[in-house]
Amino acid sequence: MKEQFLGIFLFPGAVFSTFKEKVPVFPVLITYTVAAFIFVGLSAFLISDEQIVELQETQADGIARIQAMLQRSSPAFPVSFEDFESGQEITLEESEEEFNKVIAEDTEHDQESNFQELYDTIYAEQLEKLTTPDAMFTARILEAIFNPVFALCGLALGCVLLATYYLIVGNMLSTQYGWSQWFGFSLWSLLPIVPFWLVADAVWVFNSSIRPENMESLFSPFSWIGIDQAICGAITLPLIYTIYIQFRGLQSWTNSTIPSLLLALLPWVIYVPLTAGLFELVEFLNQLGNQSFEEMSSKL
Repeated sequence: MKEQFLGIFLFPGAVFSTFKEKVPVFPVLITYTVAAFIFVGLSAFLISDEQIVELQETQADGIARIQAMLQRSSPAFPVSFEDFESGQEITLEESEEEFNKVIAEDTEHDQESNFQELYDTIYAEQLEKLTTPDAMFTARILEAIFNPVFALCGLALGCVLLATYYLIVGNMLSTQYGWSQWFGFSLWSLLPIVPFWLVADAVWVFNSSIRPENMESLFSPFSWIGIDQAICGAITLPLIYTIYIQFRGLQSWTNSTIPSLLLALLPWVIYVPLTAGLFELVEFLNQLGNQSFEEMSSKL
């Protein structure tokens, strides 16, 4: 098995030729799981404190928005996360007192400035709680747990999609391989992601300020020559090597060269611009959400 793990990087065609009868899935699943929880989990303790603070700022911002909007939309019934957790009940006298207090504030200042003050107050309180040493350490622990899980879920989804794709094109080429075999094929072909996780950790050891979303560009040949487009930055050495392994594996299983090369390239020709577009869409939605929040807050 050691020879197969080493050979998939050096002689992928020869390794896949030994998998024609049965693809060993369990060893590579164990490899991915262990590598994810070690390398991806370790990254949570290697990134800078500034990046953890940014995560906490995002959380504080979300909590402050929710609490501010709830309290301003229903001033007689102020709501906080602490109230929900403790099960604290607000008496009618307290509600009336709070209501009169808010009304008095509205008569002294304009409503929009009051809302901004309320948001700023809640945000400052939450950020102070979330940036204590204990809270920062807890955030790293949570990142170390959930990041590997998300990485493995994304990997599993990718293998399912690739296996389905290879099953369809394999039937068109009359290869007679089943979906489980193509799933194993996909698992083995994506192994370059493991050394990528390892090298990424090594990079963070020497420069913890590098943002995770910028890590891929360090491994992109296009970024080395100054091409900064998102699509080009997504074409990394691990991706190129993955395509090579898939090409050699398809060549071994289909006994064809040009069709195998085209079939190996096609999923990634779709994947790279799709992911680049999704990142831009997420950024646009974030900006739209901020704008909508400002509009809604001005009406409360």
